[in-house]
Amino acid sequence: MIEDIERLMREFIDWMNSDDLINEHLFVRAALAHYYYSLIHPFRDGNGRVARLLEALLLQPAGIRHVPKMLSNYYYRHVDDYYRAFSDTIRANKDVTPFLEFNLRGVIESLQQMKNRIADFIRVLAMRDHLHFLVSDKAISRRQNDLLTLLLDDSSGKPFTLHDLQNDLPCSLLYRKVSEMTARRDLKNLLERKLLTADARGRYSLNLRGFDS
Repeated sequence: MIEDIERLMREFIDWMNSDDLINEHLFVRAALAHYYYSLIHPFRDGNGRVARLLEALLLQPAGIRHVPKMLSNYYYRHVDDYYRAFSDTIRANKDVTPFLEFNLRGVIESLQQMKNRIADFIRVLAMRDHLHFLVSDKAISRRQNDLLTLLLDDSSGKPFTLHDLQNDLPCSLLYRKVSEMTARRDLKNLLERKLLTADARGRYSLNLRGFDS
């Protein structure tokens, strides 16, 4: 049994370094390495971690640093689909399409998440610059600017109500000594400028796309 595993691992390493596999697209190569290593299953425990590490070792030298971790999280979130794709591939004999399709869906989702994060980061920078212009132009007050800045600094993006504005930190630092009418006026101005959005329940949220309007 041990001799068989040692032989399979030697063949696996030779195959990993063969011209045929090296010439494959990098993401396909990483997915195939993950699948065939897991198929050999050389250890009693930890094979999944090693398979994901193999993916990372293949992808990171090409500058793909964040996808491996996100792909690992994708496997955990879709663990049933992962095992189903693995089983379907085994049953398909030499056709690795089921596992490749599952893996590449995870890659696409990971890249899309990265794109969205980068876009959000750029929007935050653009929003800060836009607020500076609005304050300079006296289109919004310093207090309104400070409120929006607090919301920009809050990564949770949790909606807030008028009550929260006047009673909960950190916004209450700006509004606890301000009348409700003034607070409503601030919110109205920011809504009209599309810097905030409001839902039917009276909850307000920062609108990062507001400066595009």
